[in-house]
Amino acid sequence: YNVRLYKTVVYKGTKVTTYSVRWKVGDHEWREPFRTAAQSDSFRSELLTAARKGEAFSIATGRPVSWKRDEPDEPGMSWYEFVCSYTAMKWPYAAPNHRRSIAEALTDVTEVLTCPDSAPPPRDDLRRALREWTFSDLIRTGKEPPPDLAPIVCWLVQNTVRLTDLSGDQGPALARRMLDRISRKQDGTVAAANTANRKRMVLGNAMEYACEIGSLPSN
Repeated sequence: YNVRLYKTVVYKGTKVTTYSVRWKVGDHEWREPFRTAAQSDSFRSELLTAARKGEAFSIATGRPVSWKRDEPDEPGMSWYEFVCSYTAMKWPYAAPNHRRSIAEALTDVTEVLTCPDSAPPPRDDLRRALREWTFSDLIRTGKEPPPDLAPIVCWLVQNTVRLTDLSGDQGPALARRMLDRISRKQDGTVAAANTANRKRMVLGNAMEYACEIGSLPSN
């Protein structure tokens, strides 16, 4: 929700003039070039309208989340894109311990919401990418992931289930998978009741947010 728009940048080349719309979502700056001033003004106006309405913007695409919902041919928001958006929204208002709880719970859940036909990176590497970059440096700096984590982050961007899957035919199986994972430690043994309950609360809040932004049906 932390969105700022800047003046359009005009670049006059030898043959072509480019009009680039600049805006910032969280700590990450985005640019979209256009060939005409009218096109750039129209795009900037749409961004400004969405920001003034208080719409959620995706930190993965830089665009209002609602834009994807208006495009029926799009597959919808992925789980990874969603957790990036959700944690960026929560971070400024969460205490350090609560941030840690959010990261731990969503790291566990993300482990089991990967696409079944994809070959995942090693589990420890996946968790490290989520812990050290997705739920830390991405939110704090908006910079690109470090070289050792970049391939893993790229895999995550492309290989987590869609949020729409949680409300479709796969929904019950995915829900059982999520709940079972947050009820166990990394070694597979049963977690302490208070740990599991804390992670269930984080997951429940995240699902409420998904309903609020329209990525999941409220019923």
